[in-house]
Amino acid sequence: MINYLLKDDEDCESKLPIDEEDPEDIFHAFDNGTVMCKLLLTIDKDCLDQRAINTHEQMNAFQIKENI
Repeated sequence: MINYLLKDDEDCESKLPIDEEDPEDIFHAFDNGTVMCKLLLTIDKDCLDQRAINTHEQMNAFQIKENI
């Protein structure tokens, strides 16, 4: 379901597709918080300001914690 919802999102390209049967794959897909934020936005488009999501390829620990 996650793959379907986020298939066209450019910020999630490097994390998709997720093998939903593999817990390791799911863990790594959500490791920097970007996929989680984008998934929340599919549920409620007003729950986050999309401009506040850190989507850099290389994020520091502070940026990751901001997403999470």
